[in-house]
Amino acid sequence: MKFVSFLLAGVFFFTILLNPFVELFSQFIDKCSIGAALKTSCRTALINSANINSLRDVQSKLDIEVFKEKFRENFCYSLNLKQKSPVNPNTFVSIDGKYNNFNVYIEKIDEDECEIEVTTAYKFKTNLFKRFFNSVAENDPTYIVIKRRQILSVEN
Repeated sequence: MKFVSFLLAGVFFFTILLNPFVELFSQFIDKCSIGAALKTSCRTALINSANINSLRDVQSKLDIEVFKEKFRENFCYSLNLKQKSPVNPNTFVSIDGKYNNFNVYIEKIDEDECEIEVTTAYKFKTNLFKRFFNSVAENDPTYIVIKRRQILSVEN
């Protein structure tokens, strides 16, 4: 009987001990999937926003507005998101509830370079963290921020 009680105490202890590691691993997976969606959306937007008249040049020119539009379409498709409202095209909502709202900012730095920043509040996955940290997270959420600097040129 003593062995069973030690076994149950050990299982309880290791469950509490391993819960933060499971949550960190889950956050790492979310960050990797958002980063991969950002990278593939940038590549696809680059290819699709090239100016047709300049495709024969050594470096074709891109239209930044078309780049933004194509990036938003691909980013929404890859993470199963939808645009929150047509008034604010930088905020996206998860359709399946897997993520919190995304804020995407695309800022043109130079003529051929832009910076893309994706920000979302992290949604806890384990029940322990959901129960204890959701009240804290409403006031001061943990953000996942991914920045990428993209060169706006396609070499032929």
